Amino acid sequence: MIAGFVLSIVASFVPFLVPAERFKKPIMRWILAVSIFFVASAVLYSVMVEKPERVIAGRVVDQTSGDSVPGATLSVTGTAKAGVSESNGNFTLRLGSEALPEKPVRLHVEKYGYAPYDQSVAPGEHELIVPLRRLGK
Repeated sequence: MIAGFVLSIVASFVPFLVPAERFKKPIMRWILAVSIFFVASAVLYSVMVEKPERVIAGRVVDQTSGDSVPGATLSVTGTAKAGVSESNGNFTLRLGSEALPEKPVRLHVEKYGYAPYDQSVAPGEHELIVPLRRLGK
């Protein structure tokens, strides 16, 4: 990928290094055409390869009191993505290309002393409130 990109950059400078009257020769026209092809290919490849990153963020709270729950473990089922809620209960999970942007994913949340929680997260949902139920005292 990088070698092709570098080659396309080098090839794109060839027409500027050669005087205009030299483009009357067939080989120079061929070099110009090839350099334009490499530049167009590199641009098209970079557009096609970039996938939108999907981010799930929110806050883990106690279901009864509404207080923040720090240290809760969050994971996305079927991926290697996981994280821990911060001291204020906030979390952010960057899924990258592992989760398709148009499909819902399952968020699994665990914390010692609380019941496990699972939630389906639709593609448009970004800021979640995750309520955890405290286990009996």
